[in-house]
Amino acid sequence: MAHSHLVSHSRSDESWEAKAQWFRSLSLADRIEVFCELTELILENQPDLIRKKPHAEPIPGRIQVLEEA
Repeated sequence: MAHSHLVSHSRSDESWEAKAQWFRSLSLADRIEVFCELTELILENQPDLIRKKPHAEPIPGRIQVLEEA
């Protein structure tokens, strides 16, 4: 990411509003990068997380799921 990293020691910067404001300040590419990094971090620590969601099923006609035959 090309943005500058600032260090703050203020508790107010840890609020949900402050985090949302920081996230909104990112470009779309940076937002996607943060999302992918967090997803990878979560799945590295909980690899079975995807399999534990039986209610997450594709909607017919909306999403095509490709599987290797």
